[in-house]
Amino acid sequence: MALEWLRAKLAGGFSELNQAVLPATCLARSSRYEMPALVRSVAGARDWEGRQVYAGQYTFTRDLLSRPYGSDLRVWKTAHAMQSSVQDYRAGLPGLQEHIWGATLSTEVQVFATYPGSSSDSPSARPNSWAGRRILPRARQHRDSVLVTYPFAASLPTHVWFPVPFMDEYTVSGCWLAGRVGDGYVAVACAGGLSPVLSGSTARQEWLPDGPGTAFVATVACPGQDGSFSCFVSALGDPAFPPGGVSRRARDGRVLSLRDVFTVDGEAPDIGADGRPGTGVHLDNPACVTRFGDTALAARYGGHTMTVEFHAW
Repeated sequence: MALEWLRAKLAGGFSELNQAVLPATCLARSSRYEMPALVRSVAGARDWEGRQVYAGQYTFTRDLLSRPYGSDLRVWKTAHAMQSSVQDYRAGLPGLQEHIWGATLSTEVQVFATYPGSSSDSPSARPNSWAGRRILPRARQHRDSVLVTYPFAASLPTHVWFPVPFMDEYTVSGCWLAGRVGDGYVAVACAGGLSPVLSGSTARQEWLPDGPGTAFVATVACPGQDGSFSCFVSALGDPAFPPGGVSRRARDGRVLSLRDVFTVDGEAPDIGADGRPGTGVHLDNPACVTRFGDTALAARYGGHTMTVEFHAW
């Protein structure tokens, strides 16, 4: 669809062609482009922990508003499962179409929770029942686990997308709802557990909290790390849901807690040795580390190298 749009733009001159789509335009016109070997190697990586930090200023002529923006994305991926989230992104404010956190096991199986902005499922409504949020939550991730809280003590009509018809197996264990697709595992929990919607278009895919629904914890795994699916489920433990927070002991012993601050084993992971938050990092993953102000990206992975020079538009 994007390629056809660009071809139509180039041929007929309608719609908008700006700096945001120029890279895609170049690819659409190219007949000799070959994907770099390093990019192919990264795409096939079996274990990946990455961070992407973005910051800048919206431009009124392109974004229709002028103010700073920033986001901090974390990704944990194995050969069979992926957990990702954006950290503390505009928590407490409305969200038109943001996807704050999610676990992915296949093209058909993604797991996430939202606080619906409306009951509509129409893609023209933003926010609607599944896209965006009436209120954005706090989300903090450490490796394979994400903790999520909403900034209110009262019960909220949140819900979880957990499509069991597309899973190979699933089980309910205490407050946990766990599923398996091939060799990928996922589990999500909230206080009081979850119950499925049993009728309508979202039957056995939409799950409703049996408790307050103001905090969630989710995690992913695979056999190489956690053994069989039953072993994974039995090792999940019991998360705690104190007022305004959530905590859990991970299967490898890490203690994760999100309340006023996010801590791992009692320490705030984002505070440097100088006592200041943040490190100025832009990209941090097994292939490269770049910082804001760098003039080039030098990547090395799977025996391949690649250098990309940055140029200001």
